[in-house]
Amino acid sequence: MNVARMLRQGSLESGMHVATRPSEGRTLERLRIESGGTLPLDLVLRIADVLLFHMDQGHKRGSAFRCLHASTLSLLDDGSLLVGPSAQSHGRAPEPEITSNEQTDVFVVGALLFYLLTGEDPVVTLDGFLPSLAGRLPVVPFPVARAIQRALHPRRAVRWLDVAELRDALFGDEGERRTLPIGFQRPEWARELMDRAHARRAG
Repeated sequence: MNVARMLRQGSLESGMHVATRPSEGRTLERLRIESGGTLPLDLVLRIADVLLFHMDQGHKRGSAFRCLHASTLSLLDDGSLLVGPSAQSHGRAPEPEITSNEQTDVFVVGALLFYLLTGEDPVVTLDGFLPSLAGRLPVVPFPVARAIQRALHPRRAVRWLDVAELRDALFGDEGERRTLPIGFQRPEWARELMDRAHARRAG
């Protein structure tokens, strides 16, 4: 019986739950295959919003997420994510494992998002440079491509400081610009979620 983490959109509660119904929902890997090899941008952003919010809450409690894989992440009908145990990720951060920290988790999430959007694992080394996501997928808005690109930087000093910064980069003010094409603007559901997040911080 697997122990899994249940993440619910819009909820401040996330705990450890026993996955007694492994067939409930569909894994992100299955969804990706059914979608022709990649997931739509809007769905990837919805997944990122739920995942990053609860990862941030987990970090504040001292938890760490060192491995995330599409085959052990399930999207349930109510928008929740079921995060099953995994020993692998879609990309390994170049820094030594003994020095892993929150920025290592930033890399792991960036690798997952890159995989869901492209169908390929990113290859990053200390002396290498990741190909531009915007260049490979023109449909991805520049702020989103840049956010993922920076999350995958081989040098931690360049990466986002934590998953909260990555979330702000994906859903922050740049995505609000009305000069962007309609499809590139931050969607209404994301605007409402971020407004609630800012209200919580202010309170």
